[in-house]
Formats: sequence, C-alpha cells, structure tokens
Amino acid sequence: MSHGKEYANRMKEEDRPVGDFYATPRSLVWVASDLIESQFHKGECILDPCNGNGAISSELESMGFIVNKNDLFF
Repeated sequence: MSHGKEYANRMKEEDRPVGDFYATPRSLVWVASDLIESQFHKGECILDPCNGNGAISSELESMGFIVNKNDLFF
C-alpha cells in the first residue's frame, strides 16, 4: 500500500481528506524507539511540529518525554 503524496496524487481531489491529512502510524515510534532514546533523555522536551492527530506525540509521552505539539489544522 502506498502512502502520502504518492497515494494522494492518485486520488481525485474531492476524495482526499481535508488538508491531505494522512496519519503517521504509531508503530513508527515503536520501530524508532531505540534511536529516540539514544538521542533524548526522558523528561526532555521534544518538538512535534506536525502533530496532526497526536499519533507520534502520544507515544513519545508514554515513553516519558514532554512533547511541544504544533500543527496547522488541529
């Protein structure tokens, strides 16, 4: 299955979600958790500049990080 722009470009514009929003899978944080934990310390603040529905930020918070959330649409 394709994602993001590649997927959206094949859809009619009227069939696309508002703002072309495609949620990031929470499992992405699970896959990258070792890397995240090696670069940041629990309790540190991490910026999520494209928070969307909070899939990534909620996983980071469950790992013990403080997340500064920002987004254009949410």
